[in-house]
This record gives sequence, structure tokens and C-alpha cells, in this order.
Amino acid sequence: MNKKIVAVGLVVILALAALVGGLYFYTQKRMQRDSASKFAAAQALYEAKQLSQAEAQFGEIAQKYPRSDVAPESLRHLALMLQSGGKYNEALARWQSLEKIKNNPHAVETDYYIAACLENIGRKAEALPRYSRVASKPQAGEFASLAKSGLGRIAESEGKIEEARTRYEEAIAQASTPGSRDVAEHLLGNLNLQEFLVPVESEDKKAYLVQRGDSMVKIALREKTTIDLLCAINGISDPTQLKPSKRIVIPHSEFSILIDKSDFKLTLNSHGKFFKSYKVGLGKHGCTPVGEFIIDQKERNPRWWSNEGPVEPGDPHNELGTRWMRLKPLTPNIGTDYGIHGTINPATIGWESSNGCPRMYPAEAEELFMLVSEGTPVTIVQ
Repeated sequence: MNKKIVAVGLVVILALAALVGGLYFYTQKRMQRDSASKFAAAQALYEAKQLSQAEAQFGEIAQKYPRSDVAPESLRHLALMLQSGGKYNEALARWQSLEKIKNNPHAVETDYYIAACLENIGRKAEALPRYSRVASKPQAGEFASLAKSGLGRIAESEGKIEEARTRYEEAIAQASTPGSRDVAEHLLGNLNLQEFLVPVESEDKKAYLVQRGDSMVKIALREKTTIDLLCAINGISDPTQLKPSKRIVIPHSEFSILIDKSDFKLTLNSHGKFFKSYKVGLGKHGCTPVGEFIIDQKERNPRWWSNEGPVEPGDPHNELGTRWMRLKPLTPNIGTDYGIHGTINPATIGWESSNGCPRMYPAEAEELFMLVSEGTPVTIVQ
């Protein structure tokens, strides 16, 4: 009798175990199915640029289905969206949740973005070791370059200019994607310009005592620089009021320009070394010519000659914007009507949008105009 009871008990236990196991399996399968369906819907919202709805959907998945297969990806998407929106504290919390997940497939990325959040909320001391860790990992890819840029930003914020420059240069050398390279070049370019405009002697800036008979025009022509740049470096508001015996700093930069059509980029080099880069718009259907040029004429507030006739400076339809730097071709069989200029339509930068001339954002065209003198060599490559 006892044996029968035991046997029946075992059967009941096994049946219950099978039932519980079946229910668990069914529940898990349904959870994975439902979470996958919601994740697909969230992705569709994201791709349709319905960002607030996508953000809410990813957040719901991460909260409601924390053990689902799509939970890590949902957390990642949510964190990226919060970060891109400048919500660094909220993004940090999501990245830290993702970091706790075992076998996180985005461990390096997570480490980098936690560092970026910490930097942006002022916790730079905590960001430093994370940036250093990511930068040292061979498998980090673009995040190694981005982390070097982060180290450079922190060094620059602490006044460690040479360390910052070194980190930015390393970031450019390590960059494996156009995006990470652009980040580093932007930071290094801004630093180079900022330091260049300080009226202190350096390798490419020398002190000069103004002599009787000197003028800004004479000095600029003699030193192959620009009046605008001399005024910017020396804090001179009126170039006609230059006095003898005044100490000024004169740049000796030897600028050259490289325009790479493949990535719509104008790179300004000084003594053959990177100085700053700018995005440009180029000619429709690849019509911007490839070859060697020099800037042989510069014009402030130029007149534009359209097919319908002249368009005066300041006219909202003047496609040259506020600056014109004419390109004299040194390569045979290239026309003489090309030049680097600004634009009235900034949305065309980064696209084949002009009649052949490289065009720049207005403020950047004015900046380049200040830096380069007539005679500056320009190379355009495919």
C-alpha cells in the first residue's frame, strides 16, 4: 500500500514538474515573442524618425522584459537616444544597467559612453580611467579613437595644451571611420586655431617691432600673410592706425590647401602638417576639376555673375556668400572661373550641389579667408 502511495506521489510530482516546466517554457517563449515584436516596432518608429515614441517603446521593453534576448539592444538604443538628446544623467543610468548584463555584447561601447556621460556631467576624474581603458584596447575600433579625443578634451579643459594636441593627433591616426576622424580633426583644428591667434611667439609666429613707413598692407605683402590675420592675432581693430615702435606678432604659417572630393573635405595644412579641416560642397555630377591651383585673388562681399546677369553683394540670391577666393589653375585644360566661396544655402555642404566651385559654410569661408593669402597652393584630388 505504501509503495503504491509513493508511486502515485512520484507520478503526481513528475506531472506537476512537467506542468510547471511546460508553463515556464510557454511563458518564456511568449515573453521572447512579445518582446521581439515590440522591439521590431520600436526600431520601425526610430527609423521613421518618431523618436519620442521609439524612446518610450525601448524603455518599456527594458523595464518589462529585462531578461529577454532584446533587452540589451533596447537598453543600448535607449541610452544612445538619451545621450544624443543631451540627457546625460538618464543615459548614464541606462549604460550602467547595460554594463551589469553578463556577456554584454557592447562592452567596449558601453565603457566609452559611460565615460562620455561622466565627462559631460562634470565628473571628469571618473571618465579618465574609462577613456584610457577603451583607448588601450586593440579591439575597440572607432571607440579607441573617440576615447583618445575624450582624453584630449579633458587635458585641454585642464590647460594641458600639448598633451591635448598629442591625444588629438593620436585619435586621428587611430581613426577607423570618417566619423571618429572628423571628431578628432574638429577638436585639433579648433585647438590649433585658438593657439595660433594668441599673440605669443612660437615656431610659426615671430615678434616684430613696427618701423617708420610700415603699414599693415606692406607687412602683410612682405610676410605673405593677411591683414585680417595680423589684426586678429594682435588685437588690432583699425589696421590704418599702426604706430612705429609697436610690437606685433607676425605669423609664418606657409599654408596649403587639399580638397578631397571623395569625402567633401577641405584640409588646411601649415608647413605640410594638419592645421584644420572643413566640410565643403562640390560641383554637381563630379564637375569640380581635379588638379593644382593657387589662390590668385581674394574678394570680400563679391558680386556673383549668374546666367541672368550680375547679383550684387548682400543680395540674398548671391550664391557666393560673403567671401571669394579665386583659383588660378596650374594644371592644363582647366577653366579659370573656379573659386572657393561661401554659400547662401548651408544645407548643400557635403553634397554635389554647385556649378563646380568648392563652397563652404559662411563663417568657415570667412575664417579661411582670414588665414590664407594670395599665392596659397591648392590641390584638388578625386
